[in-house]
Order: sequence, then structure tokens, then C-alpha cells
Amino acid sequence: MSSQQSQIADNQCAFQWFWRGDRNPWEPYQDEHNCRIERAFELFKQGGPSEGDVGDVSRLNDDVMAKYFIDFNTMQQHPKQESDRWRSRAVKREPKRAAQWESLDDASGQWQPMLAAEQAFVSQAYEAYVKGSGPGTGIVMRTPDRPEDYELDLIRSVMRNLTTGTSRPIRRV
Repeated sequence: MSSQQSQIADNQCAFQWFWRGDRNPWEPYQDEHNCRIERAFELFKQGGPSEGDVGDVSRLNDDVMAKYFIDFNTMQQHPKQESDRWRSRAVKREPKRAAQWESLDDASGQWQPMLAAEQAFVSQAYEAYVKGSGPGTGIVMRTPDRPEDYELDLIRSVMRNLTTGTSRPIRRV
């Protein structure tokens, strides 16, 4: 997958993560940090580590870059030596009934609509993920339209052909 395709996938998360500032307003994370947190949270929900790496973030008090972590058990963020900040997670975009799913065609570099059976499967998986009743990764898609099985990663917005291993970005429009 090209860096452009990776960037597209990394910036399309279904959930928005927020941090609470010193004066108590909730501030959204930038997309790059938001999706990184969401991927770590999905791993945590599946029994993975309870601490997620937010990445390097510029501190508000002195603009120094620092590596931050979120403890998903307490929903607090901390650099290794400073005070904690509360975190929250909310649905970024509500599922729309008329939404269409597309995949990026390798040959043309153009976004193409998915086939009808794929549309239905991906839409159902996405709605379950957003409602918290389904996973965001590791979803195996089998449809009568294609002989291959695909694995969906809704957090990174990628589908991977399980036969060839080829990955391609997907998006919801």
C-alpha cells in the first residue's frame, strides 16, 4: 500500500477521541493520533495491552514533543512523569442509510463502488462496530460476488484479499 493510501486509511476512523483540557473543555485529538488511539483501544477490547501509545504530542505548556499513553482501564492519558488527563471516546460519524462504500483500484488509482453484496456486508459490519456490538478488525467478508475472502479492518479503512494478501484502502462516502 502506498504512503498516500496509508494516510487515507489512517485518517478515516469511525470514532473521535477527546482529551480534557485544564479548563475542562473537551478537545478532539488530531486525526493521526485519533486513529492510533482507536487501533490500540480495539486491541485492548480483544484482550490486548491496557495502555495505548498516543504518539508524540506537543505539550501545551511548553510546546515540547512528548510521548503520551492512555490507560484504557481508567481512560486517563499521561506522559511517563506528568499528571493525568481524562479521555473520552464518541462516535465520529453516525452511520447513514444511504452511504456507499468504495475501494481504491490499484490499476487506475481511482475509487470504485463496491459490489452490492460487498456494500451490504461492509455496511452491516460498520454499523455493528460503531454501535459497539462488533469488532473493528479481523472481519472476514465472504460474498457470492467474489470467489476470494477478504479481511476488513474498519479502523484503518483497509480490506485485504486473504488469498493474495493484497490490501487496498476502503472508504465510506
